[in-house]
Amino acid sequence: MALGRTLRALRRQRGLSCAAAGEAAGLSERTVRALEHGAGSWASLERLLTVLEGRVDGRGLPPGEDLARRLRVLAGRRRLSRRALARMAGVSAASVRRLLERAEGHVAGVVAVAAALGVRLRCVPQEALARYYSGAALSSASHEWQTPGWLLERLYPLLPGRRFDLDPCAAPGSPVRARIRYTAAEDGLERPWRGYVFLNPPYGRELPRWVAKAAEEAACGAIVTALLPARTDTRWWHDHIMGRTHLLLLRGRLRFGDGRAPAPFPSALALWAPEALGRQAREAFPEAAYLPPVDGRQGIVAPAGR
Repeated sequence: MALGRTLRALRRQRGLSCAAAGEAAGLSERTVRALEHGAGSWASLERLLTVLEGRVDGRGLPPGEDLARRLRVLAGRRRLSRRALARMAGVSAASVRRLLERAEGHVAGVVAVAAALGVRLRCVPQEALARYYSGAALSSASHEWQTPGWLLERLYPLLPGRRFDLDPCAAPGSPVRARIRYTAAEDGLERPWRGYVFLNPPYGRELPRWVAKAAEEAACGAIVTALLPARTDTRWWHDHIMGRTHLLLLRGRLRFGDGRAPAPFPSALALWAPEALGRQAREAFPEAAYLPPVDGRQGIVAPAGR
């Protein structure tokens, strides 16, 4: 767990043993060790961070000092109800309520709720916050963009069991609910895909390979939903997306889980899927422009209500 690892690093940076840090915070050495393994109460963590002159933060969180309020604002931006957030995080609705109102609960539960919102929590020293927020989440050095939770919430009702069968390129802290996840080390490009697949690939040079893989696996029976940058000038777009998928051009610029500002590109959902699922997806995103899979030239179908 990133929170526990960064807490341990912060304690060592301050030159304190577990016993010394615990004594200063009024906690037992055992409690400090538990917190560094992602266990224990949030109140204990806050007491320890006061001694260590640190705080909990994470890219994608709105600015502010109050973690409960920041998570509450983020849940609102994602258009997630407390019940939906609890389901995504695997915690009770009561736990979500306590967290969003008073930042109370167990460390593991808080981390799970934040992850469901697309945020990986870390312990950072107070003096490092400026550097922490000046990372390259929106630069070409970072190609993994965590899927917004609200977008997933619209897709889950379309699926058996309200979850995907596979996430073939799962990034650390990914909020995607999937029965099977392939990490970068497991290399989803080299493995077979089965069932309902959600793909949010790295947006760098490997992107065309991921799109080609999706088309290949769809031809073998996989049902693939891909969140992609709408790069209509590229070969992969015309070879595998246009006219070959149920295509939803999303309105506006997405705020990805690891980005503090809107993405610098438009996004699209491409579904290699049966007609019925494509129709349901269009109904789930009525504000998006829809391009159907057809042979030959196609035109944009305007969003409903225009």
